Amino acid sequence: MTFWAGIPSLYNKGLNFGNTATVPTPVILYGWQPSEPPIWGGPTTIPPTPTYGSVLGTSVAVSNVLTTSSTSSDWVKYTITFTTTKQIDKIGFLHTTQYGYVYIDDISIMDINTECCLTSQNNMGQYCDYDGDGILNNNDLDDDNDGILDANENPSCFATASQAGVNLGSFATTLNGPVTTDLLQTGSSHLLYFAFDGKTDVIDQTHSSAVDGSQDWINKSLVTWKYNASLPISSFTMLLNQWQANAMNGSFVGMYLGSSGSTVKLQGSADGNTWVDLSLPTDAYKNVNLILVNSLKNTSSFQYYRILGVSRYNSWCLYK
Repeated sequence: MTFWAGIPSLYNKGLNFGNTATVPTPVILYGWQPSEPPIWGGPTTIPPTPTYGSVLGTSVAVSNVLTTSSTSSDWVKYTITFTTTKQIDKIGFLHTTQYGYVYIDDISIMDINTECCLTSQNNMGQYCDYDGDGILNNNDLDDDNDGILDANENPSCFATASQAGVNLGSFATTLNGPVTTDLLQTGSSHLLYFAFDGKTDVIDQTHSSAVDGSQDWINKSLVTWKYNASLPISSFTMLLNQWQANAMNGSFVGMYLGSSGSTVKLQGSADGNTWVDLSLPTDAYKNVNLILVNSLKNTSSFQYYRILGVSRYNSWCLYK
């Protein structure tokens, strides 16, 4: 919780009377559960302490002095951080200086959001819907609906390409890493993570992936990959190729990813277990590029993605 505060001077309308000097005033937060009324102690306790409730966080000492001629720059912003382990229904301020006074203004309660900029306020937490469009902030590409993407408005809230692990080839060096498949792979020279190494030269077989042909891929993952952070994707493109060095005299020839009538679809998941369709079933009988467009959840972010076989079976080709 943050608030602006200050203590009145000795001669400010007689406040702080009884003190010979203006002294810092400790401010403490108290919290009450719904079953606890905010009843304060009797007159023998100066200042009174709550009969119920519990202290929230560590107190802060308000020391800046406000006078009759004070300006806004004389106010100081204070913060008390606390962790609740039970439901809190009411929050109250307590100061512990006898005959002391403190002015408090502009109170803001903020929740800690470790995934984005550390703090959020005014309904901007990741599980809130700031602009009321029905999309939670953590899945909304434009939280305030002003036409400017959040990534452009506040880039520090978002993971860089390096942090997100977009270039999976830099660390996906095993089949048990962030790139997996339900299909049999074609040897160690064309492992799946080669398709995610950031190299897009379709003639370069060294950086292509492949699986054995004629495998039934219905409800099987052709490829599943995991980023280091949740992020949205608008589409996924597979570059399909095959190098026929002998039969075609070294020329470059496109090969089909799936058999005639085969289809695949793009899916996303937050945990790698529950999957959501991102695209409609798409014809996989392609020999140049297969483009899966996220037409169903294009404002949602996921950490896991996969291409799932829907019908028929695969062919054999290299892809990236």
